[in-house]
Amino acid sequence: MPWRVPLGRRDGRVSLRQNVINLPSFSINASIPDLLNSFRALGFSMEEFVALVGGHTIGTASCGLTADGSCPGLLQRVALDTGSQFAFDNSIFSNILNDRGVLYVDQSLSLSDITRPVVELFVNDKDAFNTEFERAMIKMSNIGLKTFPNGEIRRRCSAINQMSNITLINNAGD
Repeated sequence: MPWRVPLGRRDGRVSLRQNVINLPSFSINASIPDLLNSFRALGFSMEEFVALVGGHTIGTASCGLTADGSCPGLLQRVALDTGSQFAFDNSIFSNILNDRGVLYVDQSLSLSDITRPVVELFVNDKDAFNTEFERAMIKMSNIGLKTFPNGEIRRRCSAINQMSNITLINNAGD
């Protein structure tokens, strides 16, 4: 599912765990109300929170993180969205409603009276899921956004610029 990613954002030159601030807190066994409060404090709606969890439609997790512990071994990995792990779609919500959520947070969405209606909506309305996911990803990308003169606009997003190639760019309004 493509969405318009804001360009020209500044990234730091150093990434240290202890410097990460303003991100939603997370614990493997966190309750839905606690997670919702953490995301709401950053301006996310309940629908956006559920949509972000729906991003688990792609990928795998370590067996040690699964909700039911039914993995064959702790060092193995399991698909987060059974039957659709390589496609970005809304099928994870059907799995969640059918008690096949792999992660605790995934399965908790259907057990909570607060979030279950949103899960049911996303099962039946792929466009609603896509819209909320896009909105949430753009919000997430703006958490702790750096402005001039902090950070750099990277030439390659996966690596910091080489010092000899850095040119400070002052965007209008910075």
